[in-house]
Amino acid sequence: MKTIIIAIVFIFVSSAFATIINVPADYPTIQQGIDASSDGDTVLVQPGTYYENINFNGHNIVLGSLFLTTGDTSYVEQTVIDGGYPVGRCLTLENYENETTLISGLTIQNGLSERGGGISCINSSPCIANSVIIENWARSSDLGAGGGIYCQGSNATIKDNRFIGNRAHGDYPPGTGGGGAIFALQSNLVIFGNTFSRNTAYGGAIGGSYGGAIAGWGCDAIIESNMFELNTADIYGGAIELRGGQAHISNNAFQGNSSGSGGGLGASNSYVILENNLFSANRAEENYFPDCGKGGYLYADNSEIHIANDIAKGNSAEIIAGAFSCKNSTIDIVNFLGWANSSPAIGGLYNFENCNVRLVNSIFRDDTSSEISIDSLSELQVNYCDIQNTLWPGEGNIDIDPFFRDPENGDFHLMALECGDPYDSPCIDAGHPGILDTILNCNWGLGTERSDMGAYSGGEGAVDIDGPIISIPAKITLSQNYPNPFNASTMIKYELPYQSQVTIEIYDILGRKITTLQNGLQSPGYHQALWQAEDVASGVYFYKLQAGEYSESKKMILVK
Repeated sequence: MKTIIIAIVFIFVSSAFATIINVPADYPTIQQGIDASSDGDTVLVQPGTYYENINFNGHNIVLGSLFLTTGDTSYVEQTVIDGGYPVGRCLTLENYENETTLISGLTIQNGLSERGGGISCINSSPCIANSVIIENWARSSDLGAGGGIYCQGSNATIKDNRFIGNRAHGDYPPGTGGGGAIFALQSNLVIFGNTFSRNTAYGGAIGGSYGGAIAGWGCDAIIESNMFELNTADIYGGAIELRGGQAHISNNAFQGNSSGSGGGLGASNSYVILENNLFSANRAEENYFPDCGKGGYLYADNSEIHIANDIAKGNSAEIIAGAFSCKNSTIDIVNFLGWANSSPAIGGLYNFENCNVRLVNSIFRDDTSSEISIDSLSELQVNYCDIQNTLWPGEGNIDIDPFFRDPENGDFHLMALECGDPYDSPCIDAGHPGILDTILNCNWGLGTERSDMGAYSGGEGAVDIDGPIISIPAKITLSQNYPNPFNASTMIKYELPYQSQVTIEIYDILGRKITTLQNGLQSPGYHQALWQAEDVASGVYFYKLQAGEYSESKKMILVK
């Protein structure tokens, strides 16, 4: 018997009814439950292991375990969709399934396909959340892509999942493997709050592999608040490989990943913003592919990269540049910390080949070999930096112990007497005079006249120095939130052409303020705010951007 519940009132429908279909009570298989569903329905799966190869066939529904109704995370591992390796893929969404489609609270395992062993999303826009995606395999003699998830021409939100031991395999010879956990082609993705562990991309001696956890080719992506650990690839990007498109990568941790070049991240022909990330113990390993063994933290080729408030510590490369290596690229680095990165040859931290590079407000210490190596085709500006063993030409540069609080245990905040430390760091109030520490406390910036050097300084002001290399928007723009409608969380993107006092507030349909997402001074550039609405009821809401005298509001729908 199907249970009838009242659904949310959508903008375009005055009232609607949704059905909960229980599996196996109403239908013995998940596929039969989906086939019987209508748009807006929920297929609720009881604990058990279901050996199925499921196709949504254009049904815009919610598919999940009892986690959906109880919030009990134990149901995630109790409710398993098993592709029956080597039988086939677990889940297929290739018929324009829209943003109301949600997959949540499931374990998805043992799937096999050339594209997307666990899940394939082609021309679809699902939200995949709160699931375990484990030991799926994409395998092909051509391109084995997306062991866990394959996306093509899709707008997908992938949040709060665990990706474990998925593989993308290009068979010998000359196959290519891409995206051990996720491969995305010409898609728009929000990847938030996931853990990627021991995913692998590997390929033949000709094709090689890219992106141990994520490979994005021609994509726009927001990659935020994820953990990447022990992922591997042959050529570029132990954790992430980007090829074309744009990515904003912020507040992530990268630890122990490895590849030929770019142990943490490899980027080619891409525009990338990196902010507030930690890259630790990633490794670039020498092998038979060109340009390998370079850039334990990051390798960039023919790309435009902006870095602010990143920390790179203990990364290594077997040939050149324990932290960062680039060629044919434009790089803007502000408030960065490089610590104890290593390589056996030149460029302990940086190696630049035909690059236009600007370093500001950054600290480079304890890296082996020379800190910075640059060829005759590159242009390098270094200002207001503390670089060990070199008093680099430029304004405000120093070579002095920065007095970190506890660097051996990963605490790179600057010592300050007012914070109970025995010394005042010489890097306090030593940064670029055009940058201010917009957050002043012992866990961030301490400069009262100008910003500090290092990764915990500058705040929102650390982006625009002497005409930034990165592009600046021409006008204030507020985008439609994505996804919309959404379940539990959504991203709001906006653009600022100049520094502004910004507030972003959420209101319900009666005009009552629900929460404030942003309230403070923000720099020019591209920004986003995440609304996590787990404790808010389904319904219509409005978000309002106030930037100086500019004000704009938009409508969004929360569906639970």
